[in-house]
Amino acid sequence: MIEIGVPEKAIAVHTSGEPNPAFHTLAYDPEIEVLVFKLAVATGLDAPGAWTLVSVRPSRGQDFGLQIVVRIMRVHPLVRLLHGTEPLLDWGYVFMSDPELQVGLDEAAADLKAVREGIAVLELLPVSWTAG
Repeated sequence: MIEIGVPEKAIAVHTSGEPNPAFHTLAYDPEIEVLVFKLAVATGLDAPGAWTLVSVRPSRGQDFGLQIVVRIMRVHPLVRLLHGTEPLLDWGYVFMSDPELQVGLDEAAADLKAVREGIAVLELLPVSWTAG
């Protein structure tokens, strides 16, 4: 990250070998641009300003896949203001180390897509009102 220009003070790390006591507040710190953590997604960390998640852990179950995806879908109120201003920031990205071990993420994405498509269909249905 430093090599591509991210200031060292904007990078936070939390791993079992390098635990950070402020771990649960790091994702809400506007000074932090990059949060590197290992296995912490299972502890309930939300990353409301995140657009990218890198998954190296196998995700075989749909429930765990949804848990992972939801971590980057919760958008911080300050980030919501950017919606529609930069197309790249209107999407979340998940990079997988071994897609064959990430079946749960695939299933979670398919479920979320089905929900979105279902909402789109409902928006297209005509609505009739009756006076009563």
